[in-house]
Amino acid sequence: MKSAPAPPDGPLPSVQAKRKDASGARRSMRNITIAWAFGAMFMYITGAGSARTKFAQLMGMPPLGFGVLSALPFLGALMQLPTSYFLARYGHRKRLLLIAGIAYRGLWMVIAAIPWFLPDAWWWPGLLVLVALSSFFAHITIPACTSWFADVIPERIRARYLPRRSQIGRLVGLLATVVVGYVLHNAQLTGERTLLLTISAVLFIAGILGMIDFLWLIPVPDTSHRPDRRISWSKLLSRPLANRDFRLYLGFTATQMLGLGFIGQFVKLYLLDVAGMTVLQTDVMIVVIPLALSLAVVRFWGGLMHRLGCKPVMIITGLLIIHGAASWILVTPSGGGWVTPVCW
Repeated sequence: MKSAPAPPDGPLPSVQAKRKDASGARRSMRNITIAWAFGAMFMYITGAGSARTKFAQLMGMPPLGFGVLSALPFLGALMQLPTSYFLARYGHRKRLLLIAGIAYRGLWMVIAAIPWFLPDAWWWPGLLVLVALSSFFAHITIPACTSWFADVIPERIRARYLPRRSQIGRLVGLLATVVVGYVLHNAQLTGERTLLLTISAVLFIAGILGMIDFLWLIPVPDTSHRPDRRISWSKLLSRPLANRDFRLYLGFTATQMLGLGFIGQFVKLYLLDVAGMTVLQTDVMIVVIPLALSLAVVRFWGGLMHRLGCKPVMIITGLLIIHGAASWILVTPSGGGWVTPVCW
């Protein structure tokens, strides 16, 4: 009678494959997290803080120009639809993300150099043109990034991983805002010309950090996406719009953007021009304090969502926003400006 063959040494091939996949997923998520640390520094320096607004102000930007500057990100969002169609039909999402992302962030190095190579009269028009171009590239990255990361990050841990990644970005952003605010505060004491050149140097460095964000993603594989050459524009648009919940969410987002989307640029301008705050005071008020508070209460809101669900928590937090907006009537040059972050 033949004896049964001895089992092979080591784990079965299927187990080995699962371990290899898990190890690869962990490595990819680690790269995505590290990349976002650089990306967060770029985002908070060029967007959330007041450096861009002060830069535009020192370049002689007229009031209408600030309105255009606020509108450019929404104009750039028009690139998301053709990008989604291209990705669904042809693929190449990693390549597209890296090329568009590096162009988007690299253009901020060109923006930073405007005072060095353009005549004074062309400073603010050049800023608007380059920010518009950067915004177009930025919105090309969004569909590619969302689709790619959804495949890389396993669904079972996505709810834990994404908030943790977001917290790391907020912490990095908080530190970057404080450091940049301190540097610009000291430059502001020296004079406007020094401040302009210092902001230029800060934005140039931010552009480099932003490019590192995308370069760090190069080792992350993209193997799951399967493009469909048969997909059409009508199918791409009709499929999500056929979903009633999606249409309601679209209405909610549109209403929110209509009420809040444009205001950030003018908040910074108001604090700098009317309330007479320095760059450091403005950044502490609109970035550092809200970020610190959000990091302190994120576990509370997470627990509340676990008990009540997302929708009730959204209603509660939406109602809590109202008094924060109303408190702006207290922001005056006489010193009431520091009331608002407490209300937030």
